[in-house]
Amino acid sequence: MNMTITESDKKLLAFLAAFLIAAGFIFFVFRPLADKNSKLKAEIEAAEEQKLDMDTKASLAGELAAKEQNESQHMEQVLKRFYPMLQSQEAENMVTVLLLNHNLHARSITITMPETASNLKWYQYSEHAIVQPGETSQKEQETGEFAVYTARITAVAEGSEEDVKAFLDNISHNYPAISITGTEWSVEEKVSTPVREEPLREEQEEDSEEPEIQEAAAEIIDKLTVNLEIYMCNQ
Repeated sequence: MNMTITESDKKLLAFLAAFLIAAGFIFFVFRPLADKNSKLKAEIEAAEEQKLDMDTKASLAGELAAKEQNESQHMEQVLKRFYPMLQSQEAENMVTVLLLNHNLHARSITITMPETASNLKWYQYSEHAIVQPGETSQKEQETGEFAVYTARITAVAEGSEEDVKAFLDNISHNYPAISITGTEWSVEEKVSTPVREEPLREEQEEDSEEPEIQEAAAEIIDKLTVNLEIYMCNQ
């Protein structure tokens, strides 16, 4: 059976062959390249997101490190205002040394050591005191509360007026962790006991007069009763 292929059939076959070649080229070449390009694009976008996330975390880490350092410095400054936890003997020695440094003689020292943390109130005009009821200041949220303990001391001492004033001024200005909660200042007249001067034996033989008796001397003594609070915390 003979088939006659006309010119139009040849053209149609040529177009069909070109179409099949183009379709095969697109399916086997362009489509894998397009899929690979999409995959690479997705990987690039994921890498950019990961880089952005890492940059954000690095920035936050730097901010947190700086914040931690600032809070650590702030806490060190706060702790410097308080004494570490003291034993009663240590607190007594501290007050005794302060009195002796001002030439004051301690008659008695009574110490009450804390068993629980003290409930201290903020100064009424401070940032912490302005916080509304039920709210917590940002500073407290960041650093957290730490317990403060108070040792209460009542000391009775005597000395000169100048020494008493110097002692009170020194505590007020140079010891922020010691608070003066009360004072009682009085003046006493201390009379010394008369002393009988006994003459030597030779003088007694020569002179039979009675031995001289020195007159009693009166000395004005300032008596101070002071109530102190020593603030301590765990360090």
